[in-house]
Amino acid sequence: MTQDALKDARDRRNTRSKLVIDGMVLPMKRYATATYSSFSLLTIVLVLFMDNADRYPFIAPNACFPCECDRDMVIQNCNLAKEVEAFRELKLYSKGITAIADGAFADLFTVRVLSLYNNSISTIEQTQLQGLDNTKIIFLNFNKLESLDPVIFVEPTQQLGYLWVTGNNNATCETVGRRGGLPDDVVCVDDTVCTVKLPYLLADGICNGEKDGYKTAECHDDGGDCKGDNVRWYDSVV
Repeated sequence: MTQDALKDARDRRNTRSKLVIDGMVLPMKRYATATYSSFSLLTIVLVLFMDNADRYPFIAPNACFPCECDRDMVIQNCNLAKEVEAFRELKLYSKGITAIADGAFADLFTVRVLSLYNNSISTIEQTQLQGLDNTKIIFLNFNKLESLDPVIFVEPTQQLGYLWVTGNNNATCETVGRRGGLPDDVVCVDDTVCTVKLPYLLADGICNGEKDGYKTAECHDDGGDCKGDNVRWYDSVV
């Protein structure tokens, strides 16, 4: 076999792909194929990231996940929670949150429980709660609230049933009452702590009984589900 024939054989062995340029078919070496494929894949990923930088799964998680906070630990938005309907409980407790930006909870129609307890929030305004139309329970336990104007809960949280304010500076159910009181169908709690594993099961229309501490004084008898004459028991619906 001539030297030219040997060279052609080696070229064919190392060639795995072909590249078409202006109608001409050009063989590609093995390493060139890998480099070209990697570059193409990187280009696709870069385009997807540029178009969806603020969307899951490209969004970078931070201390306020599934929401986003700035450097001062102020909640700016909850876009991911808005897109994922599974977030029935928005878990933002014990994250060092100091405040909530206006509109941060916009369009969170699926959230039933907002857990903000054990943070450093000192004030809450009505504009900061816009979007929580179907939220039934808000936990504000153990923050630094000096006062709470009950007016802020009237419009943005029309389905609110329970408000926990235990362990704040001067924000108690008594002080809230002095400022006009909450809507008639909202229960204010400031002397007990409800620590059930799945808070979104509170006030869901089904009495969970004493299972895992739902039917307790601390949790107001499963958010009222275990009170009255027409109680729907958990065992009867499973």
